[in-house]
Amino acid sequence: MTAVDWAHTAVARQRREAKARILAKYAWDRGITGAELLDLDEERRFCFARAAEVPPPSTTETWELVSDLLADMAAWATKHSGHAATKQLLTAEKSRWLPCRSQDHHRPSSTVQSPLDAGLTSPRASRSQS
Repeated sequence: MTAVDWAHTAVARQRREAKARILAKYAWDRGITGAELLDLDEERRFCFARAAEVPPPSTTETWELVSDLLADMAAWATKHSGHAATKQLLTAEKSRWLPCRSQDHHRPSSTVQSPLDAGLTSPRASRSQS
């Protein structure tokens, strides 16, 4: 009897795709690209998924699918620039998730902090430190 690869069954694939669509929409609305999302560390992606109200993906396979969906969305948005679905209404939240890239950039104190900035960690990280 051969072992079943549960991570790659039809049901698992459907669930991964559904989760990826939710995460991609959440990232899209905030103006976050697939490359930026893949650059986040595991802990920040964990918090990002929780904020999107999705159980955090356990593998990078789902995150790579999210990145691909974001690339597809960007290509579609370029061709349909006037369409309402191309609007990214929560781009002010982008800085909540992405690390500051320049030395002289300071976030305004009114910016909402991410759970990581507030000193909270994911349950997975808490367990590994014990």
